[in-house]
Amino acid sequence: MMVTKGLEKMSLLLLLSAAVACGSAEKKKDGGQPAGEGEPAAETEATGSEEPIPETVSDAIQVTLENAKTKVRNFNQFYSSYTSLLEVPENDQNLTDFFVPIKTNLPTLTAASGFLGSHQLALVKFGSKVCERSWDINASAEKRSKIFGLTGNINVLAEAFTSDNTSKLARTLVARFWGQDIATITTDNEHVKTVIQLVTDSVNAMTEYDTENTTVTINDATKVKYGVVGACAAVLTSAGVSFYGQ
Repeated sequence: MMVTKGLEKMSLLLLLSAAVACGSAEKKKDGGQPAGEGEPAAETEATGSEEPIPETVSDAIQVTLENAKTKVRNFNQFYSSYTSLLEVPENDQNLTDFFVPIKTNLPTLTAASGFLGSHQLALVKFGSKVCERSWDINASAEKRSKIFGLTGNINVLAEAFTSDNTSKLARTLVARFWGQDIATITTDNEHVKTVIQLVTDSVNAMTEYDTENTTVTINDATKVKYGVVGACAAVLTSAGVSFYGQ
């Protein structure tokens, strides 16, 4: 959890992703149907729909951001997708305890027209938590390279956030969460540019931490962690993951 004042800047940056996702939601058509409810690990099926609502991004989204996405994931689908994408066990007690109170602020229906700003704020909080749990659980160099794209001595800020590693971080997150090579996405797409900027800003917030915060000090490993968590949550909670087409 982001607890120091110096991390507030990154929290504000993440909120910008709410505007991106909510702006996309306002353009969607009401094509959703009520989805089943249950425990986080339970499968959720569509009600009154000819096609089942997909459970994971890899099954659900062929991401081209110009295509209309008419549905939004419900709370169970967000839980299942986020944990799957970040290789966090669905029964992780730390995460399930966090999810129980926050799921009431997540969508229960799949109609994109019902997606609210309050839903996105809850997603940012939940997404940040899943990203943090993934960083903590998948602590090996091999896992962190696979999930986040970082290589080298990532416990040293200057080595973790080189320009090459920052680029790898953005490419890896977009490929993992959106299912698409960032190089194939049109460079003038405003959604893409905003999300990539959020990744860069999250990293910069940590590299500039010491100059902006003179009261609370944190070590390099913690700065790297929260820089990655911020970048991860920015991409994970974007419209490219939240919405999907028919």
